[in-house]
Parts: sequence; structure tokens; C-alpha cells
Amino acid sequence: MSDSRYFAKIPFNYGGRELDRGEVFALRSLPNDRLLIDLNYVGKIDASMHTFKNCDNCSRIFVGESFLIGHKKKKGGCLAEQIITKAETASLIGADPSKVVVE
Repeated sequence: MSDSRYFAKIPFNYGGRELDRGEVFALRSLPNDRLLIDLNYVGKIDASMHTFKNCDNCSRIFVGESFLIGHKKKKGGCLAEQIITKAETASLIGADPSKVVVE
């Protein structure tokens, strides 16, 4: 798969990691990647998606504010302390860092 940037449309486990709805992640060429796409479990990140929300506690990236709010309610407060930079966000989603908005 040439372009591996996606977001989870439903919560599911991917490669041992629980993904929340709306969470941005990279496909890692696992055996069922094609099935995830075909069953519409994931959505492809495209150029029109330019506002991403970053969890200030765990650094996970979401495709919108409502997904971030859902993540925070579900997790009841994230414990991780890693902070992701704007450049790391841009790298993950394949965008120009100057055009990425992370709030």
C-alpha cells in the first residue's frame, strides 16, 4: 500500500494497539490491512483534512475536535506524558508542517 495514512472509523485493535474512533495512524503492512479498508473500518487521510487535534495527555492525533472529546471521555484522562510536535504530526499525516494546525 503506497499511502499508509488513515484514521479509524470505529474503535479497534491494530497490531496490539487499541485505536479510538477518529484516531490517525499508519498502516504497517499487516495481513488484514486490505480487509480494514474494504470493510470501511478506516478512512484515508486526504489533502482536505488539514485540522487535526492532538491529545495533550497522550499525544494521539485525531481528525477533529469531536473525536478528541470522545477519546478523552472514553479514556477518563490519559496518563501518557509524551508530547508530539507539529513536525512529527506533519510527518505522520504526510503534510507540509506549515499547513498543519494542531490545537
